[in-house]
Order: sequence, then structure tokens, then C-alpha cells
Amino acid sequence: MINLFQLLPNISHLKVEIFFIELDGNQWEEIIVNYLPQLKVFQMKMYTYLCLSTGNQRNEEKIDQYLATYRTPFWIEHHQWFIRCHWGLWMGNIRMCVYSLPYKFDGHLIYENELLDQTKSTCPDV
Repeated sequence: MINLFQLLPNISHLKVEIFFIELDGNQWEEIIVNYLPQLKVFQMKMYTYLCLSTGNQRNEEKIDQYLATYRTPFWIEHHQWFIRCHWGLWMGNIRMCVYSLPYKFDGHLIYENELLDQTKSTCPDV
């Protein structure tokens, strides 16, 4: 993916859907700063996993830590890009659907058979 972005330093709009690659807000920020400096519109939907902790409170702490990487000045103040995360437990892992707001993808947000019943956002109004 980095190789592709290196070839496109002047793009101003990016819409990407990713399956099972774990990128957090810090990693996206590094990619955008280093390879996509002209980016103005960022639309992302990503399906990924986090390792399961023991107990729901610890799992929610993992989600909070993950979302904290999208609550930096880069995301909130400089770009006003906000992220929402739907998550649930699946086969011993935390499965997540992470996407930018507003949601701009065709089709359903989450597949019907997924049990992603909890949600959190970096947007204060959501």
C-alpha cells in the first residue's frame, strides 16, 4: 500500500476499504504526512481484529486505546476527521469495523451475520 501511495503524492481525495490489516490512527497519520501531503478528504472503512482480553472492561479499554490514536490534534483539530468503531467478540478476538464519518460507502455498514453490537466514536456529537 505504501508503494502505491508513494506514486500518488498529489491526491487530495482518498476513499479506501481495507480488510484485516490493522492500522491505527498513528500509522494512518504517518502514511498521510509522509506520502499524501495534499490529502483533504479521507474516507476509510476497515475491518480488523484486536487480541481479546479477559473481561469486557479490559476489552473496552483496548477499544478506547485504539480510538485514542484517532483523537490527536492531527485528526481532530487539523483535519476534523472523525472515526467510529463498531466492535464485538468473535472467535476469541475483538472484531472491529472502523470507518470515517460521515459514512460514504455503498451497501450495508456491517454484514448481517456479524455481532458487532457495541460502538464508539471520536466525534463528540455522535
